Amino acid sequence: MTPAALKKIKQELRRILRSPQGRKPDELVSLAKRMGREKDSRGKEPTYVREREPALGSPLSIPRHGSKELKPCTTKNIITTLIDDADKWEQFLNSEDEDEDDRI
Repeated sequence: MTPAALKKIKQELRRILRSPQGRKPDELVSLAKRMGREKDSRGKEPTYVREREPALGSPLSIPRHGSKELKPCTTKNIITTLIDDADKWEQFLNSEDEDEDDRI
């Protein structure tokens, strides 16, 4: 994950948060995967966890009921979790940069 890619993802997440109606699960699954999450076999709903740096995010369920749109409140909850993930990624990337500066 690069800072530029993270910035782009955060902009998209904020855009969706402003207009959560009519969102399909595939769109949110795509964003979760771009944030470094992979599908896991736990729970009734499809759950996505972080393989790299698992401490940066707790498991996230994204319901898939056919091709139906998600309820706006469900979309908001998922997007809010992904925005929190993005904030944690920023902190992680900043700490990596500081560690590199300390080594020089």
